[in-house]
Amino acid sequence: GKDGIMGCDAVLLTRLLMEEQLLDQGRSVGCKGKYGSKFHPSSSSASDEDEDAYGKRDLKSRQGSRPLTVGEISSNWNEGACLKDTVRIKYNVDRQDPIPVIQMGIIKYLKDIDSRPLPIINPSISDAVIDCDCPVYILVGDESHVSSAIASMSELPLSIKSMDWSNDESFLKNNQQDGVTIIPPNERHGGHERILESILQSLDADSSMHVVHSDVRTLQKAKVLFGDNRPRSVGAFGESSRKDVELKLSLPTVGSGPQQQNTAEMDPWLNVIEEFDLVETMTARIISQ
Repeated sequence: GKDGIMGCDAVLLTRLLMEEQLLDQGRSVGCKGKYGSKFHPSSSSASDEDEDAYGKRDLKSRQGSRPLTVGEISSNWNEGACLKDTVRIKYNVDRQDPIPVIQMGIIKYLKDIDSRPLPIINPSISDAVIDCDCPVYILVGDESHVSSAIASMSELPLSIKSMDWSNDESFLKNNQQDGVTIIPPNERHGGHERILESILQSLDADSSMHVVHSDVRTLQKAKVLFGDNRPRSVGAFGESSRKDVELKLSLPTVGSGPQQQNTAEMDPWLNVIEEFDLVETMTARIISQ
């Protein structure tokens, strides 16, 4: 979702993991086998020093509990116990939702481009983008990400531009040539899935569109682009809602976890693509029939 793409989820997860690690008190370090309660003391056995770290009220709320495992957090972040919603309430800022505060902090950090390292592009992916003989659209999580994305790719021998939302339809129509276009979300379009729909509608007849996105939820929402159609087989392009444009939705193994990959593999409309296959596809060494 948008919070995850922008980085808000990572901030909440980092604080949650640090608190769980503090509760663990190092008992599980070096232990093998099932990561269960035998490695986790209940909070009632915490020392006075730990009580000062948590506060008496926090200790009472954790009475008889044990730290959550990584698997439990992963499985219950957006589903099940919905830990994301729980920690949004727990980590409130003056009884208000912390997400807007986190967003402003991220935006402020990203604007100071001269004092921080730029994101590193996977070398094989950057080489594939250079060799690609068709337009490449890179969707970023927020408007504040555009400058970082352009700066990271500035040394590549490519035409790199950012999306002008003032006239999105003509912009996409008139920018079908080779090169890279950085596209941020737009309030009117509501998210990446709507942006993908705009790109699909802008393509010429008899074109194909391969969407590679690291968020499986975005890919699931983008399945509407197939209309009533379904891909003929795993890994193949399928007829889109436009009929004259073929479509494929893929989750890359680079940047996604096992849970997302399992979800994509179980969905007949989605594919999981390895880094090697992604590079080969972008450089036109593999032609889908």
